[in-house]
Amino acid sequence: MHRRSFPYRHIILTVIIVACLSSLTHAQITFTEHVITTGYTNASYVHAADLDKDDDLDILGASRGLGYQSWWENDGHQNFTEHVLSDSFPGSNCILAVDLDTDGDEDILASSSTANFIKWWENDGTARFTAHVITDGYSMVIGVFAIDMDNDGDIDVIGASQGHGAIRWWKNDGNQNFTEHSITETVSSPYDVFACDLDGDDDIDVIGSSQNTDTHVWWENDGSESFTEHLFTTNYGSCNFFEAADVDGDDLLDIVGASFGSGGVAWWHNEGNRTFTQKTISETFFSAPKVQAVDMDGDGDTDIVGVSYSMSTVVWWENDGDENFTQHTISNTLGGPWHLFATDIDGDDDIDVLVSGFQSNRIVWFENSASSRTRGDTNGDGAVDLLDIITAVNHILDTSILEGDDLWAADCNDDGEIDLLDLIGIVNVILGIGECVP
Repeated sequence: MHRRSFPYRHIILTVIIVACLSSLTHAQITFTEHVITTGYTNASYVHAADLDKDDDLDILGASRGLGYQSWWENDGHQNFTEHVLSDSFPGSNCILAVDLDTDGDEDILASSSTANFIKWWENDGTARFTAHVITDGYSMVIGVFAIDMDNDGDIDVIGASQGHGAIRWWKNDGNQNFTEHSITETVSSPYDVFACDLDGDDDIDVIGSSQNTDTHVWWENDGSESFTEHLFTTNYGSCNFFEAADVDGDDLLDIVGASFGSGGVAWWHNEGNRTFTQKTISETFFSAPKVQAVDMDGDGDTDIVGVSYSMSTVVWWENDGDENFTQHTISNTLGGPWHLFATDIDGDDDIDVLVSGFQSNRIVWFENSASSRTRGDTNGDGAVDLLDIITAVNHILDTSILEGDDLWAADCNDDGEIDLLDLIGIVNVILGIGECVP
């Protein structure tokens, strides 16, 4: 059937193509290293947040060697000025930003494994901070996390104690008075903690890492903050870190892990019935203290970024959309990278990587170059042309997107499916060089 252009269908197809071209990116991205600070002895933790409410991201860092907690003010052009929160914070391990008092600004939460305390710094709204103690008797506390555990509208705190072999949480009464509650007292050398609704029942569950066992568990919240332990792996040694993310796009939270031993980097597929199946990302990425799940290349699926302490390497694994991962190197020159935080540091709509160098005593960030490339240039010739548009449309367009009358508009040759001949006809219409006739 001969068809001429049709105004509203033309608009539908144009929107689809524009959306595809704006979202289609490439794995061939490069990173440029920028130094935030040097001489920050045994830099152990990094985080980023807008602490001074000026619409750019500032940097937070912990120095185990100096016993410092600091933040670096961003002037809006990624020039950073250090402000020391505390120079008497021995065993400084963890630092993160969270609006703990829900007053609209970012406060700071941190732990000390030597002084055995968890503290928070209250932000007055102008990035002036007042310290408060949550606990000072939690032996060798390493990882901390903040989330509304009991669904009462305020932010509670969770912490992992190697000295106690425990994971506990502190209930916030809404006025930042905290009461301690136990999740478990039987973890072998817990290092970090992560919390989320892992089983999809609208309450907050907990995942903890352990450095002294190959067996790892999560704790199911019954909705009243009573926790039941569930095993999810028995052969993943010396783990520093777990987090949850939807790796495979099935709307269920999976688990991603970093092994400081020989376990490499792995993820556990959530089967939807409180059970998980282990999948390998890399078996040869050793001494990994931290990974993060994030869409590094902007193609709509979940990639993984990680650091290896012994290999002095920062890498990311590209997800092809079917959870096959290809490793790409970001840096192999930062001595003993320990922690990372992946986010858009420079505000250019791609994901950069912030890293602490434990051996090199530096905090650096790696600028992602993806946004400097021509969006939609699928063949790398520096321009968006007809071949790019056909490739882009073919990448995104399937019969689940166009249905009914919309499918009629796209199926130029009336064969009941969208194929390459139809795409060529569609592009001819949109570019104004022909009709919807293959």
